[in-house]
Formats: sequence, structure tokens, C-alpha cells
Amino acid sequence: MDNSLVMYPNLQFNPIEIPEFTLVEFYKESIAVENGLGYCIIPIKGLSQEQIETEITNKGTAVAHEGYTKFKVLSTGDFNHKIVYGVWYETDEPVYPQEPEIENLTPAAALNIWKEIEVENAAAPTYITVTLTCSSFDDTIEFYINKDYFAIDITKPVDGVNTVTITKDGVVYNGNPIDSFRMTSAPKLQAGANSIKVKTIGVTNLDIKYKNKF
Repeated sequence: MDNSLVMYPNLQFNPIEIPEFTLVEFYKESIAVENGLGYCIIPIKGLSQEQIETEITNKGTAVAHEGYTKFKVLSTGDFNHKIVYGVWYETDEPVYPQEPEIENLTPAAALNIWKEIEVENAAAPTYITVTLTCSSFDDTIEFYINKDYFAIDITKPVDGVNTVTITKDGVVYNGNPIDSFRMTSAPKLQAGANSIKVKTIGVTNLDIKYKNKF
């Protein structure tokens, strides 16, 4: 036996109109979950505000609570497709629930993983020795001297204090030369102000040594 499903185009182009209504929640004393008495939906098309409030009061009599003789309708004045409240009370007059306050949050400053220092070289351009003390090697060690870029990868880190030293002759890790590095120039300072920018991930200290050349 063959089964088949026949699909027909939807010929309903106009949306179904929902008549004007208001949803009324009834409480005793105050608007709180533990004080709830019930709710109902009231059609309000063509009714004035006074008529709507009268209708809410009439519905409220069905849930009148013993010990409470006063009834108040709480709304913003807009009833259509809105939730309003009917509250039975005796002493303190209930109030419309306040809108939740939204704190003005100040965004945190963007995380800057680069530390920049300025080194003044009063003499002629000179090569320098850069020694970095590192706590981890999960990321590539990166730094700039002015516009010159340096990147060192430690593929076989060892436990303990780890230092990486960069000179014009190459890179040494814990006293052993390595070749897993990239440089656009030998490390050097120009005459005058020099900018050194180090990525701080895994780097705890920077030391620079050089001799003045005149």
C-alpha cells in the first residue's frame, strides 16, 4: 500500500485579528506572587477607561478576600493588550510596580597585552642585548624595537627560571642557542628616543644592556 501526502498552498493571506483586551491580575495587599488571587481576560473594544475600570472592579468582586474592603485598579492608563492589576487592601494603599532599574554600566578598558617603554640613547646607534624572563611559553614571545619585529618560539621549554636572550648574533634560551626565531633586524637602539613594545603574555621581566657609542 502506497502512502502519499498532498500539500496545498496556503490561501489565507490576511492575519487573524485579535480583538482589544486587557489581562487583569488580582492580588491582596500588594502585587506579589504569594498574594495572588487569580486573573481574567476582559474584552475592552469600544469601552472607555472608566468603563474598563468598572468592569475590572466587577470581576474583582468574584475574588474578594475576607478582611479586605477596599479595591484599587492599578494601570498605566493603557489597557489594550496590557497587563493591569486589581488589588484588595485594607490599610496601606497599593502602588503600581516600579519599572526595574537598569544600572549604567561603564565598559571596562580594553585589555592591552602590550607593554611599551621608551629608552633614550644619547649616543650613536648601537646594538643591544635583550634578556626576557619568562613564566610560560604557550604563546610566541613577541616584541618590537621601534619598527623592528622580533618573534621567538620555544618548542621545548624546561622547568624553572627561563630566560631568552637576543643579540645581533642570534637567540639563546637558558644558555643554549636556538634557531626558532624571526627578526627583521638585529636588536639595536637608534640615537635619540627609542620605543620598545613587549607582549606581556608569559613575559615577566625585560632587561636591556648596551654600550654607548660616540
